[in-house]
Amino acid sequence: MAGRSDQQIGQRDESDEIVEFGARRRLAGGWLPRLLFATLVVAALVIAIDHASTNRTRQSGYRAQPVSITHVGHRILGISANWDLFGLTSNGLVSIQFARGEITRTVLPPAPTDTSVSLVIGPHQAFIRPLDNAPGYVVPDGQPGRSLTGILSRGGLLLPGPARGEEWFIGASQQITLIGPTGIAAGRPFAAVHAQYPAQSAFSDGRGDVVLFNNSGAQYDATPTGLRPIGVLLIGVGPTNWLGLGCLQGQCRNVVVDATTGASRTLPGAALNVVSWPWPAEPGVVSPDGALAVVVVTRGDLGMALDLVNLRTGRTTTIPVPIGMSSDSRDLAWSPDSRWLFALDGSRQLVAVRASDGTVHSLGVRLPALSQIAMRGAPS
Repeated sequence: MAGRSDQQIGQRDESDEIVEFGARRRLAGGWLPRLLFATLVVAALVIAIDHASTNRTRQSGYRAQPVSITHVGHRILGISANWDLFGLTSNGLVSIQFARGEITRTVLPPAPTDTSVSLVIGPHQAFIRPLDNAPGYVVPDGQPGRSLTGILSRGGLLLPGPARGEEWFIGASQQITLIGPTGIAAGRPFAAVHAQYPAQSAFSDGRGDVVLFNNSGAQYDATPTGLRPIGVLLIGVGPTNWLGLGCLQGQCRNVVVDATTGASRTLPGAALNVVSWPWPAEPGVVSPDGALAVVVVTRGDLGMALDLVNLRTGRTTTIPVPIGMSSDSRDLAWSPDSRWLFALDGSRQLVAVRASDGTVHSLGVRLPALSQIAMRGAPS
């Protein structure tokens, strides 16, 4: 309570007047009632000021929450490129600036939802959009977040667009809308998503367009020119190559698909035992150079694992990072130069994997548990 902030109120020392009941002693000058009255007035003022401050905080909401920056004092992982990695926490956003050795924490109100949340990184900001109608936020670099407005103020799926500053939005109307850098629709929705393509069954194709499922499990690459059948079940996506499972008469093989042309080739080796529940499963991620894919696989009773697949030779190795049952592509992000894979382990802690040898490295910085991560490359 504000009225108890001064510890001297209600206390006495040896020089205080002693008050006794009865006729033995009278209170001289009536100073105690005046003191009590003054104390009550001061307490009332303190409570009023505190109440007004609380009201101002409530009215300003999350915008009044702090943005804090920690300077590590050195380049993180020795990376000199101007990359930023972003992660969602239980109450906000964390960004890691590797070359500057900085960790930026932005506090946001916890999302009052258990639904899926989209984290999409723009050129100078991060977008956080829950699938339902819980509040969404845009967080400009180094600044407090603010509420999403316009079409993005409503619940829906947000995915990276074909150019910097652009995002695809699939809302309740079941239409795919391209949102431009100004935050408004850039032209008309390019494709209507019919009932057989529910919005929650869409994900990024890794190169700026959208992959859609239909009710039978077939996948289509949705572009402004239409829907292109993919022909395999995608289990890894990236800007140049995709990794898929091609199945015929119950026999499946790992297949590499050119993300631009759709041409495919079969890899040697056994098919990956990917996680397919809950359906649709989020795919893994393919490195920007198209050489490697990381896929969440199941080992039966042994739990889950991360497999690193060489898309030239088909060779598969397991990355020694323990992961949880809910791990998917949102827990994985490649560095733009394809040298580092960033992953969330089973404790939701961020680790780095060197692609050349599969070794696991700590970032050497203290971070909270993260729910998903996303990377921003250097400005082109």
